[in-house]
Amino acid sequence: MSSAAAKKIAVIRMSSIGDIIMTYHAQESLFANGCEPFLVCDKKFKDTIECFPNLKILLCWTKELGFECYERTSDSQAWCDSKMLKENKLQIDGILDLQCTKRSRRVIAALKNCLNSDSTSKSRKKMTVVSVEKKTFHRILLVFMSYIKSFFYRKNQIKTIKKSLKISDHVLVNPSPESHSIVNNHKQAVTKIINIVSLNSQKPKDFEEPSVKNLPNQPLDFHLNENQKYICIFPGASARTKLWPKEHFKSLIQKITKQTAYQIVLCGSDLEKEVGAYLDSPNSDRVINKIGLLTLSETLTTLQNSQGFVSNDSFPGHAAQLFKVPGVVIFGSTSPHFGFQPHSANISSVWLGLSCSPCSRHGSNSCRYFDLACMNSIAPETVFSILSSNLKSKGVLFSGS
Repeated sequence: MSSAAAKKIAVIRMSSIGDIIMTYHAQESLFANGCEPFLVCDKKFKDTIECFPNLKILLCWTKELGFECYERTSDSQAWCDSKMLKENKLQIDGILDLQCTKRSRRVIAALKNCLNSDSTSKSRKKMTVVSVEKKTFHRILLVFMSYIKSFFYRKNQIKTIKKSLKISDHVLVNPSPESHSIVNNHKQAVTKIINIVSLNSQKPKDFEEPSVKNLPNQPLDFHLNENQKYICIFPGASARTKLWPKEHFKSLIQKITKQTAYQIVLCGSDLEKEVGAYLDSPNSDRVINKIGLLTLSETLTTLQNSQGFVSNDSFPGHAAQLFKVPGVVIFGSTSPHFGFQPHSANISSVWLGLSCSPCSRHGSNSCRYFDLACMNSIAPETVFSILSSNLKSKGVLFSGS
């Protein structure tokens, strides 16, 4: 299919950072099958789109201002204001809703009204909309079952873990198969919309793992020379029950700095500044605290140029999968079985799998047992060992200087 005849597909994913990053697989599959996707997201996540160098059009939505259209010129990666939407020059052949919520449906309705303001009601019905299959009931069921199972099994599980001489024996690594992933759900939706807009019943090209291009070069003023390598540490998350204890992060950092030649770069938002100060104390030239000091785009660049990472269940795991950076993602109150586990040979999802977990779909601010055993019982030694193994398998030297 020539570029002139490429079907234009609006990919809807309003939030959050990690979920928007995960749309990259769907975008690349659409590109591979002769379509031209563009993204529709909340304006506050605009910086995230730096991950997607192939996108040429971006629609940002705010409730107050409606849609704002941006486009990239062929010789620049910078986003420029565009009048395509206002001048009714933006063609859309189909809409791929990868969020499938009331909010995304409102945005789709607004987009249809905007595009068809001068059209007849008959032409409005021709726009194809394909929604991803949500696994909401599956996640709710997992949470519900955790309340029942924990009543019968949790007490003995905690006793067994406390008595164990080797905590790592109880840690589950990559417990969820790739077939359960959100990306696999995206694949099914992509296949459906390609067949509809192309009037083609043949199987689309394989949904391959994309190979992201380098992000636009940005100066990383970390006082590092080109021979110094570093590991990114992301101690933050969207809920307290998704946070690995800061004491564990500190022990992990001490192990890395004592047993390897790597620097540590701490990354995160303003909300983690207090944790960053704790992890950076006492001040060390091996630990570089950039928490609250980097834009999202700069954070992504920092991660892409790192040798490895460790994070909670948050967006860095999905970004690292995109950049093929090895590392470890730590799960606690949420579960890899929700489908958000990164699937990469060099990224391990670590989860204790207690009967009380998952206790919520998105994490919460308190543990109903007041001990947060799902996180506290994952030892720094275990995470260090898995991180070391993943870096070695990627061909990254993980040894002392």
